[in-house]
Parts: sequence; structure tokens; C-alpha cells
Amino acid sequence: MRKLNFIIILILFFIFYGESSPAELLTGQMVIEGNIFFTTYQIERTLKTRNGQTFNTVILQNDIERLLELYEEGGFPYCKITPGDFRMIDKKRIDFKLSIDEGPRVKLKQIYFDGLKYTKPKTLYREMSIRSEDYFSQDRMKMSVDRLERLSYIKKIKDVKLESDMEPDFAFLTLEIEENKPNSVQGILGYVPAAGKRNGYFAGNINLVLDNIFGSGRKAETSWGKKDPYSSDLQFSYQEPWFLGFPLSLGFSLNQVDYDSTYFKLGLETKASLELWEKVNWGIGVSWEKIVPDVAGEAFLANSRKYGGAIEASFDTRDDFNNPRRGIYYETEVRYSRKSNYATAHFVPDKAIVYETRYGINLENFIPTFAYQCVAWGIHLKSMRSDERFISFVDQFKMGGLNSLRGYREEEFAGSRIAWSNLEYRYLISDNSRIFAFLDYGYFYKLSWDPQTTRLGARLSALASRRSPLGEAEGSRGKQRAKPLEEEIKVSGDRWGYGFGLSIDSKAGIFTIDYAIGEEDKITNGKIHFGIINRF
Repeated sequence: MRKLNFIIILILFFIFYGESSPAELLTGQMVIEGNIFFTTYQIERTLKTRNGQTFNTVILQNDIERLLELYEEGGFPYCKITPGDFRMIDKKRIDFKLSIDEGPRVKLKQIYFDGLKYTKPKTLYREMSIRSEDYFSQDRMKMSVDRLERLSYIKKIKDVKLESDMEPDFAFLTLEIEENKPNSVQGILGYVPAAGKRNGYFAGNINLVLDNIFGSGRKAETSWGKKDPYSSDLQFSYQEPWFLGFPLSLGFSLNQVDYDSTYFKLGLETKASLELWEKVNWGIGVSWEKIVPDVAGEAFLANSRKYGGAIEASFDTRDDFNNPRRGIYYETEVRYSRKSNYATAHFVPDKAIVYETRYGINLENFIPTFAYQCVAWGIHLKSMRSDERFISFVDQFKMGGLNSLRGYREEEFAGSRIAWSNLEYRYLISDNSRIFAFLDYGYFYKLSWDPQTTRLGARLSALASRRSPLGEAEGSRGKQRAKPLEEEIKVSGDRWGYGFGLSIDSKAGIFTIDYAIGEEDKITNGKIHFGIINRF
């Protein structure tokens, strides 16, 4: 409406005064009147229309829009700016006025949330950048809406209304909210086809999330998964937001892994995260981990305890939590730890104390292309340094499967350095639905031993055949210290994976299916992943 009224005024001006072409007219004297809160000098600095320059209606219209934004940011949402009193000077210049009606400077008397079923109003209020008794600010209001829409339990902000009060200096701000249901169950099922002597098998994960406990924003999550018929992973985590009323989140996680009769791992981590700037989070954590070798790992794994600390930072500008179309997510982490190795009945480690440093970078970028379409691109890097010459398989980074390199088994590759990149082209059907095609690339590197020339390699071969790891010639079973390895191998490689998928939102939940093909697979020999997310 503002733009339409302004254009009508200019058309009438040129009908009555316009014997010259608008391109030939210059801007003459521009008088600014009615301003009180901002000085004339402050206003003129905002304008791009200048005395003596070519008179341009588009530039003047944009100048008025910027002035209105300036006043809205200063607390004047009802400000009106009207161009008028146009006068032709020598048929070459235009003099005119900008009449400003600032209106009252408005404070927010109260903020209301309509449509809430599961969330307490105070939970949303603490997330907002603008408060009751603050002067109205358009930027802070937009920032608040953006913060709310990035909460996992908020689907979208349907409408924002500013309603005047009986007192002209006060107004009410009302946000109409559409929530997600607070709890969800996610199930993922994958099938790995037979290869050689190995039979095909199913792998999967079940994840239960309590996303908004008692409407307070508290979150608890439990997941259980099997990456192959012999391995399982159980994890529980809890997060307490806004600890003691500060933008500080405290949480802990407990993890238990039983890896293919090779080892048993139990880990505990506590973490604190703080939002110092908008969309930027900083976190610190401390962790403890215990490794107990099992039958298949007793010849080359020590019984160990690890204590560590971590520092991390993240930056998130994605426009949607579940199905983003634009924005960036960046996360980096540095983790330092001290590991104590203890001898077992069959293995004595070379070093009793080991120090290691881990680095990780995750970057995801969502670039809109055409309507309802975008390119999703991500790169993930992990690396570590350790006092150990050969880093234990337990401590190596794992890669492969649905969440990293698709087209391969879960955690099929391991190394002291890994990297993978995901490229997707997405067509967004709705808020939570999309069709996509993807191309994945992964790289891994590690330093290993030569099983043909080292004693440790011979012991592993003996274990594999279920003979005594020391051999009958050495008599009774006893401890054996791993001697320095004379031969070492640098193991590295890269792999490609590609495929397509579909994610559909329905009343029963969000159904996802994708078909991934590895580098050496035939089209008919790909990996199928099926998942469902149901909120309740």
C-alpha cells in the first residue's frame, strides 16, 4: 500500500507538470519536516537521493522504505512518510518535501502466544530477543521469530500481529504458533545384500526422543542400534536448557558398545553449551571411557581407561530444522584425552600412558536454486594425533553407512584420518517432504602393521584360527609384550557412493526410503534404507 500511494503521487505530478522526460530531471531541494526523534542529518545520511543528481523514483521509494525501517527499529511502528509539494524549477529540477509523521514511540505491554498445546509460554518467551516493556524493534522481532522457528518442537510461526492498546504508547505483540508434537520415535532399517560367503543381513536403529518434556524445552533421547548381526550400540542423553535462567545448556550422555565379540566400551560425557552471540554456540565437555577386550580382541587390545576434555563451537543459519532450503551449519571440535593402558592375560601394551588429540569439522551448506529446490552440500573431516605408533581400532574414526558414506556397510571403514562429502539435489514437496538424488565421497587413512612379517600379525592369525595366540611351542598361556613392529603399512583409500531417495510426510509419520550403490556394486546390488519418524 505504501508503494502504491507513492507511485500514484508521482504519476499525478508528471501528468500536471511533466513536459520533460523523467530521465532529464534533476533532484532539487528536498525538505524534511516533522522529524523529532531523528535529526535531519541522521535522516539525510540514510538517503541515497542527493541534490543535483538525476531524479529517480525507484531510488526515492527505496529511501522511504529505509527510513520507515529506521523508525521501526527505533520503536515507531506507526510512522508515516509522505512525499509531496512537488515543484518544477526551470523544467529541469524538482523540489519536494518528505513529511514525516512519527507517531508514538511504542513499548510492548505484553507478548502473547496463540495455538500452544504442549509448550509453556515462558519456555518460548525466554528464547525471544525482544521482551515486554522493551520498545518495539522490527529487527529484534524478526530475530525472535527466527529463533523460535529453529526450535525442534516448533513447526512454524503462522502469523505475527502488533495490536495497539488503549494507551497510544503501548501495544500487544501476538505470535500464532504451530507446534510439532513433543515426542518422536525414529526407526531406520537397512538391508546389506550377501557378498561372497557372507549372508545378507538387516541392520537398523531405533531412536526415542522426548523433545519438549513438560513443555519446558528439556530433551531426553534413547537410541539402540545394530550395525551387523554381532554388534550393538546403546545410548542415552539428557539436556537441561537455560540452566538457572541463563542461556546455558547442561547435558550428559551415556554410551555402551558391544563390538562383534572384540571389545566392550562404556562411555560417559557431560557437556555445557552457551550461546554468546546470535546463532553461535560454544561448548565444553569432559568425558570418561572404559574399554574391556572380548574374546576376538584379547590378543591385540589392552584394558584401558580414558579421561578427556573437549571444546566445540557451532554456527547455524538454516531456515528450517527438519527440511532446510537455505543456510549454513558449521561445527568444529577439539578433544584432548589421557588414556591409561593395563595389561591383560594375553597382551601387554607398549605404552601405559597415551595422550591423544582429536579434531573434527562439519560443514553443511544449503543453496536454493529454483522454486522448492535446493542443493545440499556437506563436508566432514576428522583427524587425530596420538603417542601410539599404531592407533587402536577402538580409537579410530569410523565411516560408512546411512549417516556418512552411503552405499556401504555401517562403519565399514576406519582410520586415524577420515573425510567424507555429501552432495544432494533436493526437490522440496512440503515442509517435511522431499525427493533427492545424492553423490557421496569418502577417504580414510591409517598406519597399520604387516601381518606377514610381525609377531602381532602372527598372533592375530592364530586367534582367527582359534589356536593359542602364543603357539604350543611356548607352553602355557602367558602374557606377551607387543614388540616394536619392523614392518608398517600405510592403509588409505577412497570410495564413491550414489543413489536416490524419497521422504514423505503423512499422518502416520515421515517415511524415508533411499537406495544407495557403492563404487563396485551393481545397480541391483545396492543398500536399501527405510526409516520412519512418528511424533506423538
